[in-house]
Amino acid sequence: MNLQNVEVAKETQKPLLNSLYTFENFVEGDSNNFAFLAAKSVSSNPEVLYNPLIIQGGIGSGATHLMQAVGNVMAAQGKVVIYASVEQFLNDFTHHLSNRTMDRFRDKYRKCDLLLIDDIQFLSGKNQIQEEFFHTFEALRNEKKQIIITSDKHPKQITELNEGLKSQILSGLEVNILPQELETKKGIIKKKCEINHLKLDNEMIHYIATTIEGNTHKIVGIITKLSAYSQLLKVDITIEIVRNVVESQIIV
Repeated sequence: MNLQNVEVAKETQKPLLNSLYTFENFVEGDSNNFAFLAAKSVSSNPEVLYNPLIIQGGIGSGATHLMQAVGNVMAAQGKVVIYASVEQFLNDFTHHLSNRTMDRFRDKYRKCDLLLIDDIQFLSGKNQIQEEFFHTFEALRNEKKQIIITSDKHPKQITELNEGLKSQILSGLEVNILPQELETKKGIIKKKCEINHLKLDNEMIHYIATTIEGNTHKIVGIITKLSAYSQLLKVDITIEIVRNVVESQIIV
């Protein structure tokens, strides 16, 4: 293997995946059931059922979690998985373009088994990178390799998006994650408590779920802070502590 191939291999051998983003750690509910089942199906039958898979959901909806859950399954099978946000894809493109190493960029993104691209809406108005992504998309589809993308809106609503690229995206399956209902939020809180070895009673869980808007990131922040209180101060969490932490997390 020559030096260039070694460098490409280094770039692709360790996908930037969160090991906690698994299907087992994902809380399924009415708001995300369809997206969950679609992602699970893709992890079992990549390149066969839904390609591309587009997961639509706002910040903290769990779209990135589901995308990376597929990545973790396939990476464990020895598949080459590439994960990047649109910003990372753009920075990578700019770096290789300025260094005249676009062959390495294309080898990295076009010679993988699974390409995961987060926040596709940020391609809006970026014509040069859209063209590169279009050709990357086309090359992977021709090789029957799986593509999963996330967006905070339906692809039809993304302005200044190349029509050819939009057509490619819309040729797949688009699944929407809706705002979390109460029981799903409670399930998420319980799962995060389990991961953080934190004990909260039903009153505390209900208070967090009914006070915090449906954003998993906010819930994770609260559980992390409560866990720190419990471990560092060596105290049992009370409803008063929960109320104080939740109130401190709410932006007035």
